[in-house]
Amino acid sequence: MINQSAINAIEINRYCSYFEEQLEKVSRVEEHLYKKILLVTMLDTWARARYPNVQSNTERFTSLIRECANWPDSNRISLPQLSFLLQTSPATGSKLKREVDKRLDSWQDDRIYRLPEVDPWANELKSFATTDEQKLLDNCRHADLLYTYRNYLVHEFREPGHGIEKSGDDTTPYYLYSEDRDLQGRDTWELIYPIGFFISIARCSLESLKRYLLDNDYNPYSFYKFGSIWNRR
Repeated sequence: MINQSAINAIEINRYCSYFEEQLEKVSRVEEHLYKKILLVTMLDTWARARYPNVQSNTERFTSLIRECANWPDSNRISLPQLSFLLQTSPATGSKLKREVDKRLDSWQDDRIYRLPEVDPWANELKSFATTDEQKLLDNCRHADLLYTYRNYLVHEFREPGHGIEKSGDDTTPYYLYSEDRDLQGRDTWELIYPIGFFISIARCSLESLKRYLLDNDYNPYSFYKFGSIWNRR
């Protein structure tokens, strides 16, 4: 008689093999928008299996990105995105805004910037932020920005911003100079999450989820509801 652990291992392999096949199919899709929508849908699905007791989809998704996607920059703060938020904040002359402006003023418009080169950790900016501005820092962490990106893809069938990817093979996010003006009349920087990056974090997340399920002897199918009834109360 097969014990429950052996059954779970079979189900884990079946679950992960299915999604590995789907990832290969998605990687062959030509349209980047379609590809990204499919990939964030998979990430949502895996987040449910990884964090079944977490009710918030936002928390499930961002936790998956931080803990499973092998993205070391997920908790860095996006300086350009923080700058945009601070321009609409009541405290327009705040110490945090002055610090962000000083850092951005040193960027050169003929360069492409990778996140580790320019984006700080939250503790580097925390001393400049008021209590109200701490929330802005949280909103500009890359894991949270990726969830915002996911929402544009899923709910509006588009990508946020005006940036154009320079290469579909790039696996790391970056900033491109834009001549569009911000609210202060300055040139801006577009944050790019390229398709290669989405594929990379999806593959890493699935591998991490498989290890987690095996280590904890969990059947992934137990975290989903199956059957003919669609609405369950």
